Parts: sequence; structure tokens; C-alpha cells
Amino acid sequence: MVKHILFDLDHTLFDFNRNSFIALRMLYMKFGLKKHFHSLDSFLSTYKTHNILLWQLFAKNEVDKEGVSVGRFYRSLCDVGVDNYALARQMADFYLRTTSEQKRLMPYALATLRYLYRRPYKISIITNGFVEAQYRKINNCGLSHFMTGVFISEEIGAKKPTPEFFDAVFKSLDTNASECVVVGDSMESDIQGAVSLGIRAILYNPDNNPIDADVEQITSLRDLQMLF
Repeated sequence: MVKHILFDLDHTLFDFNRNSFIALRMLYMKFGLKKHFHSLDSFLSTYKTHNILLWQLFAKNEVDKEGVSVGRFYRSLCDVGVDNYALARQMADFYLRTTSEQKRLMPYALATLRYLYRRPYKISIITNGFVEAQYRKINNCGLSHFMTGVFISEEIGAKKPTPEFFDAVFKSLDTNASECVVVGDSMESDIQGAVSLGIRAILYNPDNNPIDADVEQITSLRDLQMLF
């Protein structure tokens, strides 16, 4: 019997792409980056390349938190001949703060949380994001009211979706795999790890991208109201 629904935060409840774009556009203007990049699009493309690579390395424990948060900006600056780590750190602080101040959620996120909360299911967030940013997002977007727990890999000391991460979640919630469902947008970070541990997992795939795996999928968070 399902008692707990464990949601990923970024790209699942929190509209990370839109909120991040707004923060990066503000950053581009605030730090006068048009002096170094041909355009906003040029900066965004450079940043995205480094950001993706560094998050992949972070998942494998090959870089630390600062290596991602500051490194993606430092490497972007170095690509245009600006070797300034102090500036990259300022940009990183501004970006994390500004992104977490944005309040855009994925479509039907609040309506679905209200529905599940009233059923009642116990709702928690599971995330690999940075602690200081994730709590601000949850509070600023009005999500904290619905949450039984918030589980962040940085605090647990193990990354989602490792068994150690989920063991900590189960212990805190006094539950087990058979009573939980994971909802997230990432096959690697959310779905595959959960399934390997015997947890029902639902892939949130709003763009209906082709998936080379037999997994339960939804294209709208509203679909959860028909499943629970």
C-alpha cells in the first residue's frame, strides 16, 4: 500500500529551466558579460556545456560542490580569456540566490500536491541540489506546507539514487520500499535507482521524449491525480 510519494524537486516540481534562464539573464546584465561574450545566447551555450559536464563529474564524486557551483562560471570566463576566480565566485553566489528566489513551478504542481495532500498521502522531496538553494526554493514557492520530509543528498552524505540515500529516507519516514513511490524527471537520478531497490517509480516526461526503457511515465503532473 502506497503511503509516501517522493518527488524530485528541480525539473519535476520547480520549473528549473525557466527560473534558471531568468537568473542567468540577470547575471549576464549585472556582471557586464556582454564585454566578453558575443551575445546572451553565446554565454548561455558556453555555461550549459560546462554545467552539464561538471554535474556529471559531481555525480561520480570527481568534483566537489564548489567545483560545480563556481567551476561552471570560472570555466565559462576562461573560455573568453577572463581568468578571474573571484569574479566566478561572485557570479555563482548571485546565480544560486537569484534562481532560488524565482517562484515558477511546473504546470499543475500545486494542484497535484493539494490533491495528494488531501487524500492523504505523505509527500516528501528527494534532491541532489545544493542545500542553501533547495530550501529557499521550497519555501519561496509555497511547497513546505505539503512536505513531510525534505531529503537533500548534501545533508544525508549520500547522493540520490544510491541505496544509502534511500535507506536514510526510509529510516527517517519509518517506511520501506513497498510503501513509497518516486516521481522524477531523470532516468539516472530518479527512476533507475528507485526501481533497482524495488521502489515504484514514475518518470515525469513532459516533452514525451522517447525512452529506451519500459518504465511507468506521465506527461503531466495532473496525471498523478488519476493514479492515486
